[in-house]
Amino acid sequence: MKIKIRTKDFRMQLYFPTSLILSRLGVSIALRATQNYIRLTEEQKEVLVKGLKRCRKQYKGLTLVDVQTASGEEILVTL
Repeated sequence: MKIKIRTKDFRMQLYFPTSLILSRLGVSIALRATQNYIRLTEEQKEVLVKGLKRCRKQYKGLTLVDVQTASGEEILVTL
């Protein structure tokens, strides 16, 4: 997974191993951080992880987030 952040004064590129983010541990951490908004059972977590892994294989390089502001700032997240 690639995360690119660009502004007039600042540039950053972060690379994360997709397998780490889409693992059960990564999904559990994300769900714990958003537990006030999302509640899933263990069975639903397994379905979520399998679906994300299938999407990673089928849609490699898929743009998940692409935000551009009028002042020229840009955030891009690709799978």
